[in-house]
Amino acid sequence: KGDCKHATGKRMASFAIQQRSSQTTFSSWDQNEPAIMQPQQKHRWRTTSALCLNLKPMIQTTFRFNRSTSAKADKNESQPIRWLVILLCFLGVGLFSNCREKSIPLPYAYPRITPPSLQPTTFHHRVYNLNFCYPGYAQIGPLIRRESGQIWFTLSYPYLKGTLYLSWLHTANPKEIEKVIRHQQVSIQQQWNTSEPSQYIRRCNASNASAHMYQNRVSASNPVQFRLSDARSWILLGTFEYDHAVQADSIRDVLPYVYMEIEYVLDHFKPNEDAFTQRH
Repeated sequence: KGDCKHATGKRMASFAIQQRSSQTTFSSWDQNEPAIMQPQQKHRWRTTSALCLNLKPMIQTTFRFNRSTSAKADKNESQPIRWLVILLCFLGVGLFSNCREKSIPLPYAYPRITPPSLQPTTFHHRVYNLNFCYPGYAQIGPLIRRESGQIWFTLSYPYLKGTLYLSWLHTANPKEIEKVIRHQQVSIQQQWNTSEPSQYIRRCNASNASAHMYQNRVSASNPVQFRLSDARSWILLGTFEYDHAVQADSIRDVLPYVYMEIEYVLDHFKPNEDAFTQRH
């Protein structure tokens, strides 16, 4: 009997351990598991538990993949909005910076210069022997006589925001004409820091004389100087300057209009030889 009792106690203890371990293993799958199971039932429960334990990592991986996929989708959806905000910021900064600056002679864009209607106007001065045509939209300044006998006057062009400074000399002494020509050449070489300034010669039929055009490649504010003379009795000097400091790249497309205005004055310039003959 003692052995039977001892064997029965061992069996009961092992059964209690098995029951506790089965409750621990399968409690998450079936809370109403019977206290005593047949061997076939135990095998079925163990197989189901092992299958569920093997599926657990797969389920976690699936949930993790879905979570990362949804996060990427949200991120991809927010990218267009982010780029739109950045683009609007750049546009705002550009607009405000351009509004604070005043560009001369044109805005920062493609050239939009359109010369007004020509409306030729004739200027005639018998005392100073001046006779030439200029566009009606240009504004001629007062004539100023210098001690050297030269007459200074200006032609302003509002649409170019520049001024043409002119100097006129009519004399019977050819040496004075030569002196003025040498002075202009030396002045150009010193101001432009070049011994051979770029120039070209233009024949003007109205005055039957030649015009020498000098192109300034150093300073953008004073792009061109010129002279028109018969080398004997009269000479006309001129230089074009912008009213404000400018950059070379901002006036590159404006220069053709500057040359157009200068050439118009030169082509329609004719000294009053009759008045000069009567005075001398």
